[in-house]
Amino acid sequence: MSTIISLVCFALFIGLFGSQLFLLWRHPYLAPKNEKPSLKDWWQVQHHARLALTTDKQARRLNGLFVLSQTGLWLGITSLILSFYLVEDKLNLLLVPTAAVHWATIGLVVGLALMFVYPLIWPTQSYRYWADHQHQAKTFTVADGNGFQRYRRHQLWAMVGGDGLLATIWLTRVWATSTEPLVVIENLLLVLITAMPIIALITALSQLPYLQHYHYLTAKPGKVNFGQLNYRATLALVKQQPTLKAKVLTAHISRLIAYVLGIFAIGMLYFDIVAPTFTADPTAVFPAAIIALVALCILETVGAIWPPKVYDYFHLLDTTKEPFTVNDPDRFDQFRYHLYHYHLSAAIVWLFIWVAIIGAYYYYI
Repeated sequence: MSTIISLVCFALFIGLFGSQLFLLWRHPYLAPKNEKPSLKDWWQVQHHARLALTTDKQARRLNGLFVLSQTGLWLGITSLILSFYLVEDKLNLLLVPTAAVHWATIGLVVGLALMFVYPLIWPTQSYRYWADHQHQAKTFTVADGNGFQRYRRHQLWAMVGGDGLLATIWLTRVWATSTEPLVVIENLLLVLITAMPIIALITALSQLPYLQHYHYLTAKPGKVNFGQLNYRATLALVKQQPTLKAKVLTAHISRLIAYVLGIFAIGMLYFDIVAPTFTADPTAVFPAAIIALVALCILETVGAIWPPKVYDYFHLLDTTKEPFTVNDPDRFDQFRYHLYHYHLSAAIVWLFIWVAIIGAYYYYI
């Protein structure tokens, strides 16, 4: 039965990986100008485009992002090699060393996660650069926005296929060689569960620079700093469009209520369990978790609905005398993209915290 499952997984992931690689080659976001480009032409275009971009002194930040993405990729490969080495060399012993099991599973999870760093960071930055510098593209053409989104989608699915294939090989080797395969798989599940909030937290924090860089408002030089930008824009909106005051207040009060509820939920845990006045009340975990969930729902709802609305409202303003300007829709789309991933990642972290708290209640009580 396990052999059949392995073969099915092999076939699915190889098919997914191969088909997406073929589509990447057929529909690149930087296409050679040759009528019938070969695979060599495709690689040369990618190489020359990357060299031109990373050597541009006006885009030093992109060079740093390229180094970061490459570092993540090679660290991922190194982690996977270490994990496979431990599987082949240590897990087949009669007494399986616990440390080897931990490091093998951690290496697999970390390696598979780091493999996504390059496709998540570099293609988007490269495309945005060349979309703004198409006049410098002598030997290739730059795809439009829809073409790039299709390319990026194929690249991510190709990485899913590659990671799935590697994970299938790893699990197959564990099942075939390890003297305690169930212990290894159990440890892998624990590492996966632990890694999810950590990856989500890193993802959320990594969105913050992008949210600042692609903010839909730009401060005029010397007029206002970034920290006061939203405040000044909101004041201008209420002043110039008084009919929108109720909507603005509703959005901000809703956020404030959510923050208060979140703090109140944490306070319930502290005052009823950690530092109670009289006796500890562990059952406070459940109402606190419900309040925390309500706070999360409010924040996520406001975060999904309000930004596009307020962006449209800001276009109604006369910013001639204001200390800011409203950016174009493309920039807002980029901001909204990163905002979505920030909210999603932060929500995962918040949920895992409360799941861990409830789990601790059932474990210790």
